[in-house]
Amino acid sequence: MNKNYLLLILLITSFFSFKITAQENITKNFQYLISSGDVPTDFRMLSQEKFEIDKTGINRNEKRSIRKTREQFLLESNFAIDGLLLSGSVLFNDPVSKYINKVADNVLKDHPDLREEIRFYVTKSPSVNAFSTDKGMIFINIGLIAQLSNEAQLAFILSHEIIHYTEKHNMDIFVEKYKISEGKDNYKSLTWNDKILAKNNWSKEREREADEKGLNKFYSKSGYSLSAINGVFDVLQYSYLPFNEITFEKSFFETKNITFPKSYFLDEINQIKGDEDYDDSKSTHPNILKRRKKIFNIIENLDTEKSSEYYIVGKEEFLKIRQIARFESIRQQVRKMEYPQAIYNSFVLLKKYPDNLFLKRMLASSLYYISKYKTYGNIKSVLPNYKKIEGQSQQVFYFLKQLTDEEANILALQYAWDLKQQLPDDEYLNEICKDLFHDLVFKSKKKVYDFSRKTKEEKKESMNFNVKDSNNISKYDKIKMQKKLDDVGEKEWAKYAFVDILKNNEFVDLFEQTIEEKEKEEKENEDIDYNKKEKLSKEEKREKKLEEKYGKALGINKILILEPVYLIIDERKKQKKRFVDSENSLNRFYYNLEQNADASQIEIELLESKHLDIADIEKFNDIAILKEWLSEKYNHKHDNIVSSSYSYVQQIAEKYDIEHISWTGIISMRQDKTDAFVYLVYSACVPILIPWAIYYAVTPEYNTYYFNVLLNVKTGEPELNFTKNLKHKDTQDFLDSYIYDTFYQISKER
Repeated sequence: MNKNYLLLILLITSFFSFKITAQENITKNFQYLISSGDVPTDFRMLSQEKFEIDKTGINRNEKRSIRKTREQFLLESNFAIDGLLLSGSVLFNDPVSKYINKVADNVLKDHPDLREEIRFYVTKSPSVNAFSTDKGMIFINIGLIAQLSNEAQLAFILSHEIIHYTEKHNMDIFVEKYKISEGKDNYKSLTWNDKILAKNNWSKEREREADEKGLNKFYSKSGYSLSAINGVFDVLQYSYLPFNEITFEKSFFETKNITFPKSYFLDEINQIKGDEDYDDSKSTHPNILKRRKKIFNIIENLDTEKSSEYYIVGKEEFLKIRQIARFESIRQQVRKMEYPQAIYNSFVLLKKYPDNLFLKRMLASSLYYISKYKTYGNIKSVLPNYKKIEGQSQQVFYFLKQLTDEEANILALQYAWDLKQQLPDDEYLNEICKDLFHDLVFKSKKKVYDFSRKTKEEKKESMNFNVKDSNNISKYDKIKMQKKLDDVGEKEWAKYAFVDILKNNEFVDLFEQTIEEKEKEEKENEDIDYNKKEKLSKEEKREKKLEEKYGKALGINKILILEPVYLIIDERKKQKKRFVDSENSLNRFYYNLEQNADASQIEIELLESKHLDIADIEKFNDIAILKEWLSEKYNHKHDNIVSSSYSYVQQIAEKYDIEHISWTGIISMRQDKTDAFVYLVYSACVPILIPWAIYYAVTPEYNTYYFNVLLNVKTGEPELNFTKNLKHKDTQDFLDSYIYDTFYQISKER
């Protein structure tokens, strides 16, 4: 398996920023959502402890195969849910979570015991979704809150998810899918296609049940308006659209010196389809139309006068929380490389908050990343085909596509530099401006004189004077001059992007400094003659030999180790991942890291979320931010990209007094040797091979993968990328040798 791919998989599976202090300042700025208060028990108990408790609730009178299936569900679900809880993507005691809990209090006002069982958490995902677990935890995506129209809609969604919990739908679906897959009970004669349909139909029935029982048991008795439910299905039907649908203005990114050609914008946009009666035969949910009809058949028999409120907690608080959710959703869209969506949503919110610095920062980020992906390739990975986009946001997708690599670079630099004047101490803006300058000079090969210091009007006036007053040029030259005059401000818009900025000495100095760096690099390359090349080659070879023999010598005396990973896989088993063994080995791995750090005389700060105390809220938030930073870094296709979490990571680095972060882990695999029987049969024909075949069949085969990536916090670049893939069991002595070797390379000096 490709090592980088394996690291990415681990990062995604293991890990699934301004701070909110005074929401009254949201009109001017926004700071990222963080958790607060005591760390809940859900986050502090080991997965296997939860599993052992849950196992006691299994009915021992059921068939053994069903008991085993239920046990497998509890095992998998406990570890999967804990993976989410500790991924850095879940919030608690933040403003949005607190509001959701207030709405839940009203929905469950007649069920106090049930209210005590259920915990509501917010996930930092921009997608429109909510989901329930069999553990009494219900997760609401921040993207769902951002799209709601009123509080009553949230109340119905909570009612729906509560039914999933009370009816144990997750467990039932897991067990029923096992029966279908194995062809048990009523599913004995089903074909493969019939089994898929049966699984989907079973899931759809549970969704219908959640709608109906949620309405009858909770929502209809909560006082919320029954007519508001129709809006819930509208939210689901149009969940792929932005927060609002308004015309994207051609002038949005224009300045007095920048005017984009009309050809950069569509004359007509794709109309919104939002089909609600789609084919749901291959879906786990009924289509929207079916759900609407079913619910409204029930509503016709209910007393609508007793259920008329759109807000009970309060309209003002709902609007405030929805706005917070929208800001956080945009931040997450940038993190997840959904740049056109982030640009359009920022444009929508700037209509209400025209001076909001957070929104402008998100625009600067999105333009920067679009520029990087255009400059270094892979733009299709972050800029989907505009033809498939519906509604007004299609203009953004089309506009970004029309920009050339060079133009995207210039627009991003112009926008980021202007914003930098308002936020001169923003480390992130400083870094992306430097990076954009580098691309402008090194990639586009631009000089200061390539950009006009005159405005378009001044240039036109000068050119127009030449056309009128020159008697010594032919009419053909006059026509060409007139054509150039007509082109000023549109086709050559990028030439005038820095007219005002070129009056800024810092901008010019940084521009010229970058040019000098490029010229110096080119001169050094030119000055290296053949003999020097040979000498340099020998020096490189010598250093390579030293590294091969003694390893690196980084001379670093303190590092932060973030959320180590330990994964045990047994390919002989149906359930390949050994959850409990992996968690136990991870606990030993923490101890191994600390012992080897002491032995190699390097100081480590171990940040891990498996052993949180009730008061570890600051540690929990630090881990969440660092995981965002690390996951974003691995999601990018290029190393030389500044992470959107850059400023926040610098603050954490300063807090822990470190300059390097290590991400390390072990994957231990026991190989599947189903081919051993074939070897034994074959060896019967060749007796001399029998001893070898028997040895092969009875000897377990292991493959252990160890990695340690050391990242420079300031540059984001890896200074050590140590990986070993070995045919060996993960014994402690064996692993200690490699852990010690890694730490020794980090701490020692040549």
